[in-house]
Amino acid sequence: MHAGLAVGYLLCAFVYSFEHGGLMAEVDELFVQPEYRRRGLGQTLLSAARTGLTAGGCGALQMQVADDNPGAQDFYARLGFRQKSGYRLWVATLQTEDAG
Repeated sequence: MHAGLAVGYLLCAFVYSFEHGGLMAEVDELFVQPEYRRRGLGQTLLSAARTGLTAGGCGALQMQVADDNPGAQDFYARLGFRQKSGYRLWVATLQTEDAG
C-alpha cells in the first residue's frame, strides 16, 4: 500500500509435492506498478509470503521466470531463489466442452 492505494500484489497457488514432502506453493503472479518498482515492495511482498507460507506448513516456494527476463532472474537470485537445473516447463492447453 502507498498512500492507501494497492500498488502491487503477490498471488500463490498451492500443491501437494512428494518431492518436497508435503504442501508447497508456486508464485503465480508478483506485480508492482512500474512507478513503484525498485523501492523494496517486491522484496517485502516475497518476505511476507515466505513468512506466511512457512507458518502454514509449506516446505518450498517456487516460481517460473521467463528466459528473456534477466532483471527478474537477478531479483529472485538476490532473494535466495535458485534455478532448478535439469527441468523445463511443459504445458498442455485444456479445452472445455461448451455446456450449451
